[in-house]
Amino acid sequence: MNIRRIFSEGWWVLALLSICFLLYLQAVKEKQAVISGLDKRIEKLEEEKLAASCEQEEMSLIIESREDPAYVEMILKKELGLVSETQEKVTFDK
Repeated sequence: MNIRRIFSEGWWVLALLSICFLLYLQAVKEKQAVISGLDKRIEKLEEEKLAASCEQEEMSLIIESREDPAYVEMILKKELGLVSETQEKVTFDK
């Protein structure tokens, strides 16, 4: 077989293989972009999950401590500005 004959009669096969290879490379590039996007989304969701877990733990502690009289007194003092019977409240006018 002559190399000239192979290229002259089978050029279309080489062209087709080249086109297929280029399409394959493009598909790999697009797949890597999608994977990168999904990795970023996973990281974001893991951060949100951690934040939600911390918030859930904090809320559980608040719910559990609602029964504690010392906690209730602290919240009344902090949020409503109340004082216990043994204390005297002092306010300053501006």
